[in-house]
Amino acid sequence: MLKEARELQEKAVNRLISLIAIKDKKEFTFKAPTGSGKTYMMAMLCDEILSKNKNVIFLISSLSKGGLASQNYNKFKEYTDKGLFHSITPYLINTDVSSEEKIKIDRYHNVYFLSRDLYKEKSKLKENGNPLESFLREITGINNYESMLQNFTLRSDFKDVYLIKDECHIATNNLDELKNYFVKVINFSATPKIRKGQNPDVEITEQEAENASLIKAVNWNTEYNVSFDEVIKKFEQLKNDYISKIGTVNPCLIVQISNKNKADEEVKQIKEVINKHKELKWMLLVDKEKDCDTNDIVKAKKRPVSTWKNLVKENTSSIDIIIFKMVITEGYDIPRACMLYQVRDTESKILDEQVVGRVRRNPILVNYENYSKDVQDLVKKAYVYGVKNNDDHTTRVINLQDKTIQKTLTFKTTELKSLDKNKEFNIETFLNSKPKEKAVKKSIFDLYKAFKSADAEIQNLIYDYASSSSKKWQHATEYIKEIEEKNINYITDYSKSLAVKKDENGKDYVHELPFNIYIDEGNDNRRSIKHSIWIQTNANSPYDFAFDSQTESEWAGILEELEEKAEYISLQDATLFDEEKKVYFWGKNYPGTDSVSFPYYNDGVRKSYPDFIFKDKNGNVHLFEVKSLNKSSNSSIDTEEYENKINALKIAYKATSAILPSYNFYLPIKNEKNWQIYRYKEGQESILSLEEFKNTIKKL
Repeated sequence: MLKEARELQEKAVNRLISLIAIKDKKEFTFKAPTGSGKTYMMAMLCDEILSKNKNVIFLISSLSKGGLASQNYNKFKEYTDKGLFHSITPYLINTDVSSEEKIKIDRYHNVYFLSRDLYKEKSKLKENGNPLESFLREITGINNYESMLQNFTLRSDFKDVYLIKDECHIATNNLDELKNYFVKVINFSATPKIRKGQNPDVEITEQEAENASLIKAVNWNTEYNVSFDEVIKKFEQLKNDYISKIGTVNPCLIVQISNKNKADEEVKQIKEVINKHKELKWMLLVDKEKDCDTNDIVKAKKRPVSTWKNLVKENTSSIDIIIFKMVITEGYDIPRACMLYQVRDTESKILDEQVVGRVRRNPILVNYENYSKDVQDLVKKAYVYGVKNNDDHTTRVINLQDKTIQKTLTFKTTELKSLDKNKEFNIETFLNSKPKEKAVKKSIFDLYKAFKSADAEIQNLIYDYASSSSKKWQHATEYIKEIEEKNINYITDYSKSLAVKKDENGKDYVHELPFNIYIDEGNDNRRSIKHSIWIQTNANSPYDFAFDSQTESEWAGILEELEEKAEYISLQDATLFDEEKKVYFWGKNYPGTDSVSFPYYNDGVRKSYPDFIFKDKNGNVHLFEVKSLNKSSNSSIDTEEYENKINALKIAYKATSAILPSYNFYLPIKNEKNWQIYRYKEGQESILSLEEFKNTIKKL
């Protein structure tokens, strides 16, 4: 598989994993376009988490349409059978038992697949003792604490359940009554339902997926007066190109018809056109098997719809044209499809995106890099007729102005260690100094609740101490609040807990900026910036950038003013700076999977993402996190909470600058019309006015 495609998938999954680790956040949304390998990334997510945490199981809730749960289960089995993932043991929950049999769910697996509609009123999974809830109650230990103590197997028997809602744009609220069993909820979809003004937690944009050759770019033709005969002729040209250049892929055209009264007449008209092209094979796919049809030799009307669908999926299938209603939307893979003709107008953006997604998959992705450029160009494009392009967001491709900047603007980052890494703390010594029982003894229910709400590091610390002893576990959990206080005291003592981040070889981790990034930009707080390290490659105005706030936009102008008289230099060799000119390298630290960030503590471990990065000609690093105390800029933010965050950042930046002595950290804070700039260098704080800051930079 193409390296760029795999890296894109891995970065997105790693970003999602880092968010899932946040203690006080329960629900997440992952958005990726159809064809970008959503099921594979789902498996990658499960495998990565399970490889590090045996205390987790996944329940993947899928639509019942098209047997999506079975498809996902089979895909996961295929991945594990091929050795792609080693920590996954998949299990398909089904209700195919006789009326006398009791449904049993094998508890010795870690990824469970469930069709949404199997759990509803009067279903087998909900009747007769509710076997699904019984399974969750048993696997999580909820309402079963006495049994937990009698047979102390916390690590192997009692699990945290992560719910994955596949295709979450379709309501999957059947499981809402079981929500107390789910520690995390992760929504996957190409078209997730999110509130206005909000963004998915993690997203692979269409532009990113296209650039990595995961999906085809779409050539839109939205005119409804394009005749089907013209479309057929275009398809025949494509078919000839595919056969002559690839040979192993027979492309297909999919035609979407209406669901109701118009369908029969539309099918009749479509067949009349196709029949003029005797060499083309077609298949009609509808909901009822008796109504499916084809002019190919595979015609067999007694076959179920699923069999009809499977006949056309393979790259070498003889079927050229697939006519369908709504049976190939979510979860149906047909990578050889390269053209869509929509007879009906769905008036549904989500439905259109799902249908268009069927023609965007790359049919030669596995061996893509082994093909010639003309073949690659051929499979990188899909053709859509009749569907409106509803892409109303603006995706910007932003590049570094010069690739050598990646080697120029490198950064070290830091990490915060927790109590389990403190060699000075011994949990056994600590607990031996405590009474075996507290004066006010907690119930086992309260103890277990307190244990599960603690950070993973604290849970592991107690696991390691208690081993297989229920008495040790109970004693440690009685004092879990005191242990958590010790943990907070250790973390907030930055002289002990803060360290330069290391790579897998024990060397300082060096962060490089990506050469290009893809962001969705709004229209507010825009500014023309010509002297930063970035340039937009797909915009009419390549230097017109959007910023998160007016305050941030204003600070960008201040930084540019310091450098605007210097001509941008294309770096050609290892002499990275022009010694005779004051050339500064600066730009926005765009959010992404590899953004430059620094941890700090503020009612939990957080990350600071400096808004701007800056390097002077002497190689010193300057990082800026811009804040505003003006109420008009922060009307929706709690003032006290906001000021607490600023104070926490001041403490953290001061400590971070001490262990990264060549780094300068700044908190430019705007209050009314005035700037007050807190600077942290070598563990020291200084407060500058705007003019003092400018003069400091100019003297470098």
